[in-house]
Amino acid sequence: MAGAGLYVFNTAVAGGEYVTVPNIAHLSVTQASFELGRVGLAMGRHTPMFSDQVPPYHVISQRPEPGAVVRAGREITATVSQGAEVQETPAFVGRPLGEVEGTLAQGVRLGNKAWIQHSSPRDQVIAQDPPPGRPLRAGREVHLLLSRGPTRSTITMPDIVGMSVDDATNLLAPLNVSVMANRVDNPNARFDRVLAQTPPPGTMLQAGDAVTYDVRASAQLSLPDSRRKVVIAYTVPGPAFGFPREVRIDVIDRHGVRQTVFPSEEQYRAGERPRFEAGSVIRLPLSFVGELTVEIHIDGERTRTYYYEGDNDPIITDHPSGGGQEEDVA
Repeated sequence: MAGAGLYVFNTAVAGGEYVTVPNIAHLSVTQASFELGRVGLAMGRHTPMFSDQVPPYHVISQRPEPGAVVRAGREITATVSQGAEVQETPAFVGRPLGEVEGTLAQGVRLGNKAWIQHSSPRDQVIAQDPPPGRPLRAGREVHLLLSRGPTRSTITMPDIVGMSVDDATNLLAPLNVSVMANRVDNPNARFDRVLAQTPPPGTMLQAGDAVTYDVRASAQLSLPDSRRKVVIAYTVPGPAFGFPREVRIDVIDRHGVRQTVFPSEEQYRAGERPRFEAGSVIRLPLSFVGELTVEIHIDGERTRTYYYEGDNDPIITDHPSGGGQEEDVA
């Protein structure tokens, strides 16, 4: 009976009553219909589906599966690709990067990110590719151009030497630079005029850079938090043919902060503090705001103190352990 059944089955298939379903996956709908028709089958209902892998109007899958034995004339249903899903590109321009990354729509991916100096806040999107509203296939990347932060404008330092302080201040105000006056004691200079400037005219500056100028200020000129420039000239004490002596100069500012300003690191030799012959004159330019105390130490002992306050002459105090000769204090 088994042998007879197999014979009847084979005969039926050979006679076309039953056929084997061919594989139509990845064929175009037209080619798939042709292949099905060759064995006596027909293309049935299509089920559309988006796909990044299978071209549009090509078969993704089928039912029944390839190799199944069915009656001739049966319809084969197919899932057909509609291509990659298309949507509008979202608008990212003007939004912070963190917000964009936290609200990505399904199927949208971020690609390359680049930063440039820009007036927009840091990490804000200033351009995108593709632009907003353009068709976007599923899985395609959107590339972003982001702001590194506000740019700093470049300006040219003007020549203010010889100007009155008021005129110089008015000229520098729109440049948005940090201006500091240095009060100098120069009996030969005109009052309330700019005597020197840093940086020199023509220097390229950016907003926030420091600009300083020297001025011999009159009592009528108001210069809050200006710096006064002085020069200390100190003669190292001792006999003409005595041993060289160590000299250290400390300054204490208006906030009580102490700093050694002499000798400099460049004057040290093999880590040893430099020594100075008796009679040597040490000239040291200094600047300060408000008040300043200068202490001179010889061989580790304090010998002289200068105290400056505002534009007043210094108060000079010699200490019992020694004392140099004051040559010039400006």
